[in-house]
Amino acid sequence: EIQSKRNSFGFPDNSKIVVTASRLVKKNGVADVIRALDKLPEEYCFLICGDGELENELKSLSKDLKKRVKFLGFVSHDELPLIYKAADIFIRPSLTEGLGNSFLEAMASGLPTIGTLVGGIPDFLEDGKTGIVCQPGDIDSIVKAITRASKLSDDNYRDLFKYLHEDKIHKDIVIDVLIDMIKNKFDLQNYESLSTEDVHSVIKEIVEKNKDAPFGALMGQCMKALAGKVSGKIISEELKKLV
Repeated sequence: EIQSKRNSFGFPDNSKIVVTASRLVKKNGVADVIRALDKLPEEYCFLICGDGELENELKSLSKDLKKRVKFLGFVSHDELPLIYKAADIFIRPSLTEGLGNSFLEAMASGLPTIGTLVGGIPDFLEDGKTGIVCQPGDIDSIVKAITRASKLSDDNYRDLFKYLHEDKIHKDIVIDVLIDMIKNKFDLQNYESLSTEDVHSVIKEIVEKNKDAPFGALMGQCMKALAGKVSGKIISEELKKLV
């Protein structure tokens, strides 16, 4: 299924696929990735999920790279996980950013993740540890970040997250960001259908089935499994016990 999805993008078999999911507006830095692509070897391709006011402008900007750039238009939230798994690198070189939901969703798929330290992103993105940092609006910085990300094997990427299993301070920061995201995305006051024991069981099952997964991937799966069902307080307490 993953290979089939990857083939559907229409890129050559040896491509290194960089993906973004965002509204096509200036603040999300999509134009900067297109400009960076022109400075990267031809095997690098760019997959753009989303629509917005800059779509025609971005298509014009990429006209000389059109075999290496594909616009998928609006993509539903349910479709994104398979797209992420079929790609190689996630990037959003934002000029401004809110909570950064897309980053954790990409991390949940195991993608090396590139972002800028703006808005809420510095709370969970640390260069060389939980992802790779580039500078906003800096094309050369984006080129270097993509090159670094492409050199990460699955084992290397797991190593980026290893310290989070051992470092309580960093772990608590990432978990707190996750809880804030859940609180903002759902009205959790209306959901208390699961007991603490049920939540503990759900998270334990996720952790045991994915023992080699990056910490970010475990977080993403817990978020999807529990968001909208229990309070942020319960999720926070149980994650801190089990992860």
